[in-house]
Amino acid sequence: MEDNGLKDGNGLTNGNGLTNGNGLTNGNGLTNGNGLKDGKGVGGYSKIELESRKRKPVRTSIIVILVALLLGGGCIYYLNDNSSNRDEIKIDGNAGDWASIDIKELVTESSNSNIDLEAVATFEDEVYLSILTVTKEPLFFSPEGHTLRIFIDTDES
Repeated sequence: MEDNGLKDGNGLTNGNGLTNGNGLTNGNGLTNGNGLKDGKGVGGYSKIELESRKRKPVRTSIIVILVALLLGGGCIYYLNDNSSNRDEIKIDGNAGDWASIDIKELVTESSNSNIDLEAVATFEDEVYLSILTVTKEPLFFSPEGHTLRIFIDTDES
């Protein structure tokens, strides 16, 4: 062997200067195989405690705002409703509110007195057309039918 002042002739341990033949600890250059001390901090969630976002105040605020809008809208509707201040026709079975309106008396004879009309009247306001019919006997004498149908010819044909 030549003597150049180096052990084994080249100055390297095991002939190549590397530990375990490749210069790496445990064969891969990583501590415990993952490069991190005891494997902490790899994958998973952070170990730092985070405050959860509380959504309850947001939901409560939204509900309060919606209820306030509904109540406010209802109040505005009733404040702008002028019909409660006027004398108007009320559908209540009492014909007393028709006293100031012209009522046309009819003279007809029918064998069925609960459809024999004695008088009729009409009243029209901005929204409704009200029609009064007076019969000799109660209109809905039997429990089977409770509908009065009045057809109006609007095209006059």
